[in-house]
Parts: sequence; structure tokens; C-alpha cells
Amino acid sequence: MVVLLVAWGCASSALDAVDPALFDATPTWTADIRPLLDRYCVSCHDGDSTFDGGLELATYEAARGTRIPDACSASSPEVIAAFADVLVLPTEYGDGQPCPSWAPLSMPPGAGAHLSPAEQVVLMRWIETGAPR
Repeated sequence: MVVLLVAWGCASSALDAVDPALFDATPTWTADIRPLLDRYCVSCHDGDSTFDGGLELATYEAARGTRIPDACSASSPEVIAAFADVLVLPTEYGDGQPCPSWAPLSMPPGAGAHLSPAEQVVLMRWIETGAPR
């Protein structure tokens, strides 16, 4: 990933401000992902809310099961492009492209705060490293 970012270095990017060490980090559910989801997502996606759209993110199993579409809808196109290889669903679920049919940065909706580029990278690294608990 770092090589890809260096190639993009010609243009100013939100990823330029992300600590390069995050691209090698191994985030875990307990230490890194659960706090992010609690901060940005679980207030709606708790399984009990009328706003959850049938998506529950308060447990490891639920979040791990929906990690690719969730990451796609919470990330910028720049971050999606940087992690495209881990965001392609099997053909029975997608079209072979990263983030099929999920709108980047559509979550959280409205004027709510979005994950920072660094937080988006942490979420992507969690997926890339196998979503460790």
C-alpha cells in the first residue's frame, strides 16, 4: 500500500496526512474497530433501532459478516481505491469491482461526522488482515 501512496504523491491527498505506520498496522476488533463503530455507527445500527436498516454492528460476528459493504459506505473514494484489492466481493455477491453498489461516504448519513482518513485506513487494514478479534 505504501508504494501505491508514493505513486499518488504527485497530487495532494487526504491520505498524505495519514501516519504511514497505519498501513502496516494490525487492528483488532476489541482495541480498534469496536470503538470506531461505537462512535460512528452503533447509535443507529444496534439491532434494536428503527433506523438500523436491518444492520447490526454491535457484535464482532455481525460486523465481521458485513465488513466490506460497511467499510465501503464509510470510506472515501480515495481510501477505497487504495484498498480495492480487499473490497471485491465474490461474484455471486458483486460484479467483481470494489464496493459494488455502495455509495462512498454515505454513512453516517446527514451532517454526522464521518470517519477520518486515518480511521478509514484502520477499518480497511482490519479487513485486509482478516478481521482479527
